[in-house]
Amino acid sequence: MKGKVTDFLVKVTIGILFVFGIALIFAISAAGILLFNAIASTANAPIWVHIIGSIVIPIVVVLMFAKPSKTKKPENMTLEQYERKVRTLKREYEKAQKDDDYWYFQAHNVPSSLPMNQEERARRKYSNKLMDARSHMVDIEFKLNQLERMRKNGQVR
Repeated sequence: MKGKVTDFLVKVTIGILFVFGIALIFAISAAGILLFNAIASTANAPIWVHIIGSIVIPIVVVLMFAKPSKTKKPENMTLEQYERKVRTLKREYEKAQKDDDYWYFQAHNVPSSLPMNQEERARRKYSNKLMDARSHMVDIEFKLNQLERMRKNGQVR
């Protein structure tokens, strides 16, 4: 039941955003036409300039918002390629975990005998390295989850 409600809410939200997008395109077109016609009127342009401008401006606005689709069809991979990628990512994850442990230790064991500004600088440096190692681990987890999803979706032969 919960999944159906969530799917419905997602569809409604996408529909509302689509309607607002169309309304935005119409609003920008109307503003462009009004501005163009105001400029053309002050320049005493003939009527055909107004007509052409009223036709061309909405086309330009629609083309401005139209983007080519960047989504490409997910490619299939063999079981061997899948296993190789998973092994590589797991090795990378273990290395990132060791880095994480090392920088955690360094960040929490800065000698207090250092002058205050050096101690703070060292602590900040180690904390930044720790955050880098953790974000790398999260990236690897994301890639592993993507591969698992591909396997479940039947993209691994």
